[in-house]
Amino acid sequence: MKNSFVIAGLAALALLGCKTDLEPTNGNSPVEPMSQQAQVPLSPRYGWEEFHEETFETHPLQAKWFAVPPSISRLRVSVQADSAIFGGVFPYDFLSTNRRLLRAGNFQGRPCSLMYVDKSEATCLIDKHVRMGFLVRDERAEGTAVMGALGIRLRNSKLAERGTSPNKIQISLAAWQCIEHCRKS
Repeated sequence: MKNSFVIAGLAALALLGCKTDLEPTNGNSPVEPMSQQAQVPLSPRYGWEEFHEETFETHPLQAKWFAVPPSISRLRVSVQADSAIFGGVFPYDFLSTNRRLLRAGNFQGRPCSLMYVDKSEATCLIDKHVRMGFLVRDERAEGTAVMGALGIRLRNSKLAERGTSPNKIQISLAAWQCIEHCRKS
């Protein structure tokens, strides 16, 4: 009989729970407030963050370059164009002093190299200690003068138009960086 009272009491305690005094008599709180508890730092989260997007037109002999912000070590370039382009990352010093027409060979082996593409995406590692820029140029520059002259000579408007018409290009540049719970240094 004693066992049945003990078992019934334990069952009631398990079902109803144990009531304790939450307000201590000495004035000290049994649980530290959240502001005094140790905060566990959240891990930083990384992802692609776009820093430049633009739609523009170039003619076959034109090029356009975009500055890459300092301290970026991973770059993603997305491009869509009416006709094929060349693209690649170059040191800023090269871009500011080199005024000649860059040919296909100048883009080979460059970081984020795009060769003869009208729609593509490239990712690459770059030296974050060197000022860099991404250069995009119309692929038609290689034979534009010949193509335009040949089109006029043969009275072929399609050849002449292809050699002189603008190329509409949409470009997006993004950097791999901390996007959430970043630590300031």
